[in-house]
Amino acid sequence: MPDPTSTTSTPYNPTSFTPPQPASIVSTTTMQFKQTALTLLHKLQQGLSSPRIELVYATHEWWPLPASSSSIRLSPESRQKLRISVFDSSFNPPTRAHLALANAPSPSLSSAASDATQENYDATLLLLSVRNVDKSLSHGDATYLQRLEMMRILSGDMKQAEGNGAIAIIDEPTFVGKQRVLKGFLENRLAGSGFSPNISLTFLLGMDTLERLFAPRYYGSYENMMENLGKFFEQAEVICARRRMGPSSSSSTPASSSSMLYLPQKRKNSPGEGLPTDAPAKEETEALKLARPFLADGRIKLIESAKGRRVQLKCYTC
Repeated sequence: MPDPTSTTSTPYNPTSFTPPQPASIVSTTTMQFKQTALTLLHKLQQGLSSPRIELVYATHEWWPLPASSSSIRLSPESRQKLRISVFDSSFNPPTRAHLALANAPSPSLSSAASDATQENYDATLLLLSVRNVDKSLSHGDATYLQRLEMMRILSGDMKQAEGNGAIAIIDEPTFVGKQRVLKGFLENRLAGSGFSPNISLTFLLGMDTLERLFAPRYYGSYENMMENLGKFFEQAEVICARRRMGPSSSSSTPASSSSMLYLPQKRKNSPGEGLPTDAPAKEETEALKLARPFLADGRIKLIESAKGRRVQLKCYTC
């Protein structure tokens, strides 16, 4: 971290940064957002995007850098860390569990640490993939456009990074590929800022997603999986919500925001259904066993989501 009083430390001035994306990503109305999302979805699905990612929405044009010049001081010679949380999910639909994970502080933070605020997320990203290794759109599923509209509503309730957030779509089915494409995209985007921060990506996952991340069938073999994940974790870290399966409460807290409507959501084939509260689901056991080396060195951190799971799951709808 450069010394803010040093003459070699340059205050970040957003007016001096010309972002590569058009101003349309900072949508002011639902219709503007929908038009932008439709255009970029078509472009990505037609294979016209290079790299295979499109920024659909951002709270300001120079995201992921802060909107305020008082929020950061960067030196062109420094490699100050820029921490970005990446929440990649199908968002079919976004749920209260999604919101809880998106708003969860990094477990590496300590309230007693003098630099705790500096280590918090600087920016957030909700990421939707239009290509999935396991899933395809089925009858009754929300369309990609509908999911993006719901993701925008969800982003309005996210508290991390002081509202410095964005939504993107990507044509990449694996996390290893997503990390590579996203890192290159962000480095290219920041090239026009005159600064070269050390981009640190933190992927937020649920336990079912961690199970897929550590499934050898997606890599051809266990050895290939560990080699690819070794490279992945050189550039990123993972925070995973470890759920405790138990009976759901029938009560729920009414939503305070008029911009969203909560409806009951049933989850199919819920792993661990009927297990005692303290019993982990089978998927958790397998995922954690394979992830043990990365848990040991802190590249994967677990947080509990039991409290959120005891409240009946609700979903956002447009």
